[in-house]
Amino acid sequence: MAKYICTYCGYDEGKGKVRLRGSKGMEIFLWTTILIPGPFYSLWRRVGLQRECVNCGRPTIVRLNTDAGWLAQKRFDMELGIIKPKEKSETPSPSPAPIEPEPTQPQRIRREIDPDAW
Repeated sequence: MAKYICTYCGYDEGKGKVRLRGSKGMEIFLWTTILIPGPFYSLWRRVGLQRECVNCGRPTIVRLNTDAGWLAQKRFDMELGIIKPKEKSETPSPSPAPIEPEPTQPQRIRREIDPDAW
């Protein structure tokens, strides 16, 4: 059985409850009065299944064996004090490379223009 965790509240008991998009009343209305969009609406509702957290009611349930589930579990374990956060090492970071001055373009020598020489 795959384990799930809520990324919002940290609840990790069970799979959560499955919720369909849209409303059942609209689906019944479309099937009984207008037959053509009824099947499309039913298909749209079932394609967008979402798992909701039983505790907070938000659709933020993910599997624990995913990256998001692993990060959520570690975050909540650190908040509860089960795991201590990693201490920042006091080793000095490597010094940045020295900044070299930008190369300058050679200066042009300006000569006076003699209009009579033209």
